[in-house]
Amino acid sequence: MDSFSLPDVVTESARSSFAQLARIISEAHVRANERAKATHERFNVFTTVLKAGDEVRLHTRFIHCLLDPKGLHDCGSRFLELFFETLKDSKGRDHNDREMPFDLSTKEAAWTVYKEASRSGCGQMDILLERAGYGIAIENKIGAREQENQVSCYADYLTTRFDENSLVIYLTLDGKKSDTAGVKKHYLRISYAIHILDWLEKCLRETYQIIPINQVLLQYREVVRELTGRTLNTENMKPIIEYVRQNPDIIRFRSEIATAAEKAVWETWDAIEDGIKKGLPPGWDWEIVGQVRQGDYSIKMTPPEGHVLQDAGFDILAERDAKDFGIGIRTKKTDSQLPASERAIFEKMSKSMPMDDRNEWYHLGWINLILGVADDKFASVVFNPDIDGICRKVRDYLETLEKSYVAATTDISATSLPDSNGTV
Repeated sequence: MDSFSLPDVVTESARSSFAQLARIISEAHVRANERAKATHERFNVFTTVLKAGDEVRLHTRFIHCLLDPKGLHDCGSRFLELFFETLKDSKGRDHNDREMPFDLSTKEAAWTVYKEASRSGCGQMDILLERAGYGIAIENKIGAREQENQVSCYADYLTTRFDENSLVIYLTLDGKKSDTAGVKKHYLRISYAIHILDWLEKCLRETYQIIPINQVLLQYREVVRELTGRTLNTENMKPIIEYVRQNPDIIRFRSEIATAAEKAVWETWDAIEDGIKKGLPPGWDWEIVGQVRQGDYSIKMTPPEGHVLQDAGFDILAERDAKDFGIGIRTKKTDSQLPASERAIFEKMSKSMPMDDRNEWYHLGWINLILGVADDKFASVVFNPDIDGICRKVRDYLETLEKSYVAATTDISATSLPDSNGTV
């Protein structure tokens, strides 16, 4: 992998400024962590029971609870109204990066808010808001990939039901574009980094006298800050801002720095991807699944013709979620949709397969290949990527997977053989 350096036009003074800025930011993080430890802020009920990037059980369900006027917060439609105010004040963008105006309120008619709403022909909508004559679908994406034609299908459903009085909101960590918006591409892009954090600040100000709700909102805000890399509070940001003001070269060259940093990250992923490809057992194939540069990063590994795993009924994926990069197996069905025969195989395999982490999308959990893909953790990988170590983990996993699958299917076949009377 090519090494990176700042442009030649950058003076030695500027280089020193960048190095000093990195030290100041690092020290700010140390102070923030020390303060969090001293005040016990590191204890968080959300991340104690769930992963910070749990898209459905944590984020979709909690956001739904706040938006629902009938939610147990007993604040009526106030959080929903603040959400609408946020979208009006901090405009989201459409597929073509144009600002989209938003001008709805809770005053015109009562809203009903559903979570994980199943609608014929378009699967489950993460959050669906309806009132007389208007409908809004919110698709929440943190780590998982979009399903086929997902956003365009939601738009078609809403248009059929509400004509033009409808909107699909596509919510991601950084406001990226949808891959499944279809030809019309009419949807609103918003982000956790801007819109959800702004909304939470409004909700916190509104509830400062309602201590139980305010404390929960504070904890959820910390989860979102962690996911979006905005963990430093205003006080810790002050010396960083002041240093930047005193060293304008940092602003002058920030575009070059951002471009080089992004290129360094993706060239590291390219090196990892190439290493996994070269390190696969003979005859195995691979392909990239998803829009890699937009964050959906999966490497699908396929065994050669005639291999025992070829018709096993699951995909083998090395995939990046919101936090880590790991390897596991996944079918297109949820646990409840699995046939009894496949469920029995997975139950047998779960006793012999290694597992570093649970992940609701993977039937046997997954093995971590890289712990931490957010910038603060991934920087060390960029500096010194352990390609050989990652490849060894992949090969070991595939070898264990094959043995586990053979043992499980053999065991199940043996217990299903007919007895001497011809019954099973």
